[in-house]
Amino acid sequence: MSNFLISNLGPLISALIAAGVTFFLTRRREVEAGWRAMRLAGYQEFVRALSGIVEGRESNEAHIRYADAVNAMLLFAPPAVLHALDAFASETSVSNQSRSSERHDQLLSILLKAMRQDVFPQLPNPHGDALFRLRALPPRWITPAKTTDERIDAQ
Repeated sequence: MSNFLISNLGPLISALIAAGVTFFLTRRREVEAGWRAMRLAGYQEFVRALSGIVEGRESNEAHIRYADAVNAMLLFAPPAVLHALDAFASETSVSNQSRSSERHDQLLSILLKAMRQDVFPQLPNPHGDALFRLRALPPRWITPAKTTDERIDAQ
């Protein structure tokens, strides 16, 4: 009986170890996929909020949404994204008297590439030297934004 127990104990232990390792690796992959989805959603909100403050579209609400999106990134973005975000925010700050559209586009490109690398780390720099630019509304579509007070008065 002891030979029977010993000969069957090895495969049983191996099966238990294999099941445990499979569970651990699957769970780890699920958690990483959840974090990746959360980061992607946060980055999408940032780009939407940023799009809301381009020339001709800005409003107080849009700036609040942008600030919220930037601050939310502090919770989930890795250091590479946060450094790129800080450089971009410094360039676009109202206190920066030497702003330039070229520098803006360079820093935006660095930031978006860092975000893409964070969400899709397996892609080896697929964008090369691509330069990202925000698109504004055509001048004929731009209407003066109503302030919150004007909206309240209209109701």
